[in-house]
Amino acid sequence: MPGIEALLQASCATAGTATAKARRNTDRTGKYFCEPLKTHMATPRKLWQKIFSKTFLQNVTFYPSQCHMYSARENTLDTNTERSNTMQLQTSSAPLLTAAKLTELAALGRNRISQLYLHWTAGRYGQLYDDYHFNIDADGSIYQTCTQLTELKSHTWQRNTSAIGIALCCGLGALPHNGTDTEFGSYPPTPQQIDAAGKLVAALAQGLNLPIDRWTVLTHCEAALIDGYGPYSGDAETRWDLWYLRDSPGDGLMKPGGQVIRGKALWYAKSSPLV
Repeated sequence: MPGIEALLQASCATAGTATAKARRNTDRTGKYFCEPLKTHMATPRKLWQKIFSKTFLQNVTFYPSQCHMYSARENTLDTNTERSNTMQLQTSSAPLLTAAKLTELAALGRNRISQLYLHWTAGRYGQLYDDYHFNIDADGSIYQTCTQLTELKSHTWQRNTSAIGIALCCGLGALPHNGTDTEFGSYPPTPQQIDAAGKLVAALAQGLNLPIDRWTVLTHCEAALIDGYGPYSGDAETRWDLWYLRDSPGDGLMKPGGQVIRGKALWYAKSSPLV
């Protein structure tokens, strides 16, 4: 197995400020919206979702033209109360992650962390959010936005205990459509971000003695599908983070995002030396 030093590659980058909010707070920051249209002509349907070899029937009848999902981080908040509940995260207070620091964090978190969750921020490049333990910028730089891995962050609804949140700084304005035809907009996940996510997952799994599998390493979309607020659920707070990603430098096809990142992590965990 390669060492964490080999697994973790981080470079210098410049980032801006960002606001952070929990998933179910009232200002809608960071949420994905389901907006009912005045008319919907499509035939209603129920969604069967196959996850991890089990099939789940969503309890909501979904009108395909009734729900329009998109990703957005609001840049402004309307009230003083909302402002007081947000954290301005400066780049100067979010250091680049180093192999030595990750080794230290993993040693302290071993046997206390059971799952890793992969997200996007639904924001712009260079914007870091305190919802997550690590933020990955467009050039693949990994920023440490926690003091310890056991720090409780508001990244994955009802799944934050004993879990690490990792976010790619991207996704503002993305449209999911049917997943494989996602429009990523002006801030798509970059190959460098996806690659860095694979490296970070590999390093964390090694340091925390965790397997790299679909029960331990999940995208927020995968968790949301299991918990009933994923794509086509009709939930007003639908999550579809990293639903599909392009498999590059593989065959270049759009594939489930969790599959893509776990595949990279497994490759990095077995490959040495890394460059």
